[in-house]
Amino acid sequence: MGDQRRRLGTTATVVALVTAPLGCSLFTSFDDLDGDEPPAPATDGGVATPSDGTAGDVAVGIDGGSPPGVGNAEQIAKDAPGAFGVAVDSTNVYWTNPETGVVWRAPKSGAAPPAAVPIDAFTEPSHIAVFGGRVFIGSRANNGLVSVLPDGASPKRFAGAFRINAIAAADALYYARVRPAYYDFDVSRIDLAGTETILLSDTTARTVTFDGASTYITSTAAPREIRRIQPDRTTTTIATVDEVVDLQATLSTVFALTLSGKELSVSTAAEPVPKELATGLAGARRFVFDGDALFVTSAGLSPTSGRVVRVALDGSGATDVATGQNGPSYITADASGLYWVNAGDSTIMRARRR
Repeated sequence: MGDQRRRLGTTATVVALVTAPLGCSLFTSFDDLDGDEPPAPATDGGVATPSDGTAGDVAVGIDGGSPPGVGNAEQIAKDAPGAFGVAVDSTNVYWTNPETGVVWRAPKSGAAPPAAVPIDAFTEPSHIAVFGGRVFIGSRANNGLVSVLPDGASPKRFAGAFRINAIAAADALYYARVRPAYYDFDVSRIDLAGTETILLSDTTARTVTFDGASTYITSTAAPREIRRIQPDRTTTTIATVDEVVDLQATLSTVFALTLSGKELSVSTAAEPVPKELATGLAGARRFVFDGDALFVTSAGLSPTSGRVVRVALDGSGATDVATGQNGPSYITADASGLYWVNAGDSTIMRARRR
């Protein structure tokens, strides 16, 4: 089991670092806090969890009205116990379940029941991203990385017998992998042709992201650093901050979610100075950047106090997008909305942006 100190009663901070003039894109990374289990929600023991590992009934879609008491949020699917990473393409939302070894997909509209994406002989799927028309799934059980078409066809294996700590989709698929038994760690990329390239060896990374020019990672051991891997594979430490649980970058800014209770932006100039964007996000789990704001999941301190909040880039603070959520954790976005996992009540949710 992971350290419950990280699960309950923890606030988070977002910081930003200016990296270069202009430019912004949406890149997401998915990684768990400990590298070995999904974040557990605050709970009073009253949440029923189906025991068969199935993803069940579909609730209402984004244009069909909202369940009571959750504001701008609507269910895409319910009865999704153990849901972990989440990703989206033009048609479907995908999520993983490491405990049952199943990857699920459901229409973004919520108009049809979830269906399993068949992946043979692949254990503990966790991190997930969509790139080049394929769904990439990372294993947290030394089973490497697999990519499939949305229906599970045409599987391709990558990354060898490694555990995948994090993946991110941009101009390529970036991932951090570890094989503890051999003290073997690296950060790598896979291009559209399926060619794997090691960017940095002998380093352990919790998060990985790409800004259109450089790759950024965060270290798993003290000192907690945000590091930039340049195209020539040289590295630079751009900031030393509290433990980072999520990281995303644009051509101008690196955003980091830290355990200390802050969301920060940090400059990568000669003397970077972190800029605090929001604080006091109790139980903050993950965030996604959409070009003009950050959207953060905050689990809160009780089963129904979870929120999805919009954090302005000017430092003016956070505003609610959805409230009354039960353990919101992993989140992603597309042009039409936000999508996240509610770990507390085993639901997959969607909301319009505000």
